[in-house]
This record gives sequence, structure tokens and C-alpha cells, in this order.
Amino acid sequence: MKTSSCYHDPKRGSADMAGGGDMEPPMASSSPYYYQQQAHTPVMTGQAIPAQAMPAEYYPSYHHHPAPYPHHHSPHQEMPNQSGSKPPAYPRGMEEFYDPEAAQAGEQGPSSFMDKTQGQIRLALLRKVYTILSLQLLVTVAVSCLFAFNRGISDFVLATPQLFTVALILSFACLIGLFCFKQKHPMNLILLGVFTLCQSFLVGLICTIYYRQGAGELVLQAFGITLAIFVGLTAYTLYSDKDFSFLGGFCFAGLIGLMVWGLISWLTGWRSTFWYSLFGALLFSALIVYDTWLLSKRFGPDEAITASIMLYLDVINLFLFILQLLGGNRRD
Repeated sequence: MKTSSCYHDPKRGSADMAGGGDMEPPMASSSPYYYQQQAHTPVMTGQAIPAQAMPAEYYPSYHHHPAPYPHHHSPHQEMPNQSGSKPPAYPRGMEEFYDPEAAQAGEQGPSSFMDKTQGQIRLALLRKVYTILSLQLLVTVAVSCLFAFNRGISDFVLATPQLFTVALILSFACLIGLFCFKQKHPMNLILLGVFTLCQSFLVGLICTIYYRQGAGELVLQAFGITLAIFVGLTAYTLYSDKDFSFLGGFCFAGLIGLMVWGLISWLTGWRSTFWYSLFGALLFSALIVYDTWLLSKRFGPDEAITASIMLYLDVINLFLFILQLLGGNRRD
């Protein structure tokens, strides 16, 4: 009697028996372990393994997965452009949201876009400051003309010297308030208006004195010279790439020296009108350059009131020193 081997020898074949292989293996369909579903098919000893007895997922190491990308490209590799045309920048249906200016700014780079934005903000600040400054100067010219050409008003102003003191004190009070409430709207505009009226009153009073002395042409000459100097220095500073920050220290020291000089002259009675006026005119010309440079390079959008006050004081003081310089030369 031949006994069958209980082990499956792959060298001899799956259908051979240990006793010589004359025993014919049973059919797979006659085995009680054959399942039609073929989800899990156990194989008995000596039985031939049916074709595709087990699903492919049971052999993951031998299961061949097709390439998930065409042409067997890696997901990290760039796909070839079959048509040779540039893909659209926006998906279909999004053309209505296309912004040419934004696209151009993106092509130029973020730095170029930021420079363009900063330039627009700076230009808006310049327009606002010089608009306020123009209105201030117009009010000053109007008040000066009113005092000079209206006999009744000029007589009242000259006969009431207390008004000069009140206007001077109120100007300093408004100036301090403007620097404290420069971002409080509309308080800053109210203080700016009162400050401009007080300064216009003081300038108009000085112009009236010159006009009463028969020196009205000196006022016009001083006005023309001041306007020419201001426009020329402003244009030079705005269109020049020079750094005028070095003028800050000199201007501060010059202001201190000018105040000390004036105090000594008032206490001692020492008169040096020509040199004092010349020094003051040169100092405030330098301040126009420095303040204009600060406006174009350093000041922010919320500092328009501060910049307009600084430039207004520069122009007014330059005008007064030029007027004093011309008046001193005439008396000499």
C-alpha cells in the first residue's frame, strides 16, 4: 500500500505523490473546500492549485500597479506641454475677475508694486500739505491787504496795542494745542484756523506800519522775493536726490543763536539790524529746504497739519526778515 506524502514538494510538482505519482489528483470542483466565490480557497495536500484561486490583493508584493501619471512621470516632474501653448493664467470662467494692473504689478515684482503705492501716498500728502499752506497764505495776504487799505480798521488796530499781545499769546497757545491734538479731527482744523488768523493779524499789523510810513513798495518787494525763494528752494529739494538731513542740527543751533541774539539786542539796546536780518533770512531759507525734505521723505500721511504749520512759519519768518532787511537798508 502506497502512502501519500503529507508535504507538498515544489520540485516534483504540485500533482505528484510520494509513491511514484501514479495517483491522479482530484478535480478542484470535487473538493469540499472549493468555493465559487474564490475569496479564500484553501488547498489540500496533493491537490493542484487552481488558476487564480486567491485574489490579487493577497499578493501585494507581486501586484503590479499602473503608473498614476501619464507617460510614467513622477509627480515631482513637470508635465510636458503637448500643445506647446502657454497655459491660461486664470481658469475658464474667471476672466471677468482679471485685473490688468494687478497682473502687471505682479510681473514687475512686489518691490515695484510697493514703490508705486508709496509714491502715490507721498504725492497725496504733498498735495494736501501745499493746499493747506496755500489757503493759509491766502488768508494772510487778505488780512494784510484789509489792514493796509482800510483806514478805519488800521486806525483801530494801531490804537489798540493790546491786540498785538493777545494775538501773540493766542498763537503760541494754538501752536501747542496743534502739536498735542494734531490727529484729533476736527479739533486740529479749528486750532489751525485760529492760529492762521492770529498770525495773519500780526503780519497785517506789521505791514500796516510799513504802509503808514510810506514804505508800501517794500512790502511788495519782500513778498515777491519771499515767493521766488520759496518756490525755487521747494522745487530744488523735491526734484533733488540729495540727503538734507545734515541741516537739522545746523537749523536747531541757528534758532537757538537767533533767539539769544535777539534777547541780547533787546536787553542791551545793541542794534545790528542788517546782520541780524540777514542771518534770519538765511536760517529760514535753510529751514524751508530741511522741512521740505522731511515732508518728501519722512512725514507720514497723518502729519499733514504739522508739515503745513512748519512750512507756513518758515515762509512768514522769511518774509518778515527780508522786509526788515529792506527797511534797514532804506533807513541807512
